[in-house]
Amino acid sequence: IDGFTLLRTLCASSAYSRLPVVVTSALSPAEIAKRGGLPHGTHYLPKPVNFHALRSRLLALMPTRRHEPARTAATA
Repeated sequence: IDGFTLLRTLCASSAYSRLPVVVTSALSPAEIAKRGGLPHGTHYLPKPVNFHALRSRLLALMPTRRHEPARTAATA
């Protein structure tokens, strides 16, 4: 299974359709479009990966949990 098939399968699944995905690829945006493009909500970073850009993208996708109490084994 290639990454495009996996991504489309995840996005079509009700259990995983809201899962944020960051794709890194050596393909150009034009080549990705030829393969059918990326599903809506998928984030793309070209290779070689700029780790500062990747970190920023991941931090932006992570939910903020400042107001939620930390979960421990006792409270889980």
